[in-house]
Amino acid sequence: MSLYLLNADYKINSLVLRSDVGRRVGRVDVIGELRDMVPLPWLACFKAADLVECDIELTDADGSKRTDKLLLPCAPIETALINLIRSRPFFERLTGEKMLAGEYWQRAVNELKRYRRPYLAIEYADLLGFSKIEDVNSASRQAMTWTEDGFAALTQMFLAWTPGLRPLAPSQLDSAPNDDRFLNGMSLDVNNIPPDSVWGIGD
Repeated sequence: MSLYLLNADYKINSLVLRSDVGRRVGRVDVIGELRDMVPLPWLACFKAADLVECDIELTDADGSKRTDKLLLPCAPIETALINLIRSRPFFERLTGEKMLAGEYWQRAVNELKRYRRPYLAIEYADLLGFSKIEDVNSASRQAMTWTEDGFAALTQMFLAWTPGLRPLAPSQLDSAPNDDRFLNGMSLDVNNIPPDSVWGIGD
């Protein structure tokens, strides 16, 4: 299952990659894709006020269908960039050191400045394969307050983080084995798709 970072021409209020939401004027570009985790640089672009309710269809144990609300982050890209720029202390808090945290933080800021569509969003409905919708929504609200309690919710729900283990440096990620140090690095990395892999949805 994959999770996506999106750069859109319009405010995302539906699961655009999983449902037919009708034709819209504009495009939605996938600029990041990961499996089973949402890295800190994506989350750091948003605050609790940026969470948007999206309808999502769920299947219960008896096979019946129902619709519920999943909170997904979406903000103007200028707001997302301001939030990310201010988030450096959280990179330092997670790593416990300034230099390595600064490398990952600067990498994320530089990457986000490259995208020009007006909105940034995360589509992480695939987290529901591991957690109940109310748990994901609660963790989203808590994590994006960027408080002490919120930081705990962030690391438990969204990151693949092993405490006390130094992450690999960004330059080591491309050739590293998939171990806990690698996963700690991926939790800090922007993980964006190269420009020639960006694709669009819509008109």
